[in-house]
Amino acid sequence: MISQKNTQSLPKTSLIILVISLLVFAAQSVLADSNPQTQKVTPEFIKSLPPLPETVIRELKRFENFKLAEGQVNLVYRSKDKFGNTDIAYGITADEVDDAKERGFLPENAELPEKMTKSEADEWHANVTLLTYRAVVREIVTVPLTLDQEAGLILFAQNAGKTNLKKLVSGENRLNDGNYDSVISKMPLYYRDADLKTRCEFQLAVYKGKPFKPKT
Repeated sequence: MISQKNTQSLPKTSLIILVISLLVFAAQSVLADSNPQTQKVTPEFIKSLPPLPETVIRELKRFENFKLAEGQVNLVYRSKDKFGNTDIAYGITADEVDDAKERGFLPENAELPEKMTKSEADEWHANVTLLTYRAVVREIVTVPLTLDQEAGLILFAQNAGKTNLKKLVSGENRLNDGNYDSVISKMPLYYRDADLKTRCEFQLAVYKGKPFKPKT
């Protein structure tokens, strides 16, 4: 045990070193809070995060199902897109259902709905789709992101899937290696179909925090 006398006799240099060490520890703690790797990705944690920009969410819905987003229809059914993928409402697929169940955003017995009303689709998009793919981004990306950057990657993950997100950000000189601009140069490689180029442009505009042209 160090006596009061001994404490008072500590050299000034030791006190300075102690103060510096405490400051360094505090700075590391602040940085850790902003690093996705330091937070356990749970449904509760994802729900506690700041909301994504409403303009981005609205435009995402318009890309996925313009008529439903605009209220031109109030009931939708499962269907196949031009690529042969079965989905419903705002691009909900069987893969999304599995991803959501795996992360606790849907019960284990959940299945891809056969039909949905607009209100059901809106509720699913807010409480399942966005939360699931925000969790996916937090699991895969290992560097701090701005809200805009995170939103852009959530849109990409929802559209292209978690496997392609991992490919996009992983490897030498990619996002997880600290190269934030690599997302801008590499994402278009996943959207070679002419009909998807505007979707890619929208996602990159969101990622860069730039204005985007609304879909018409």
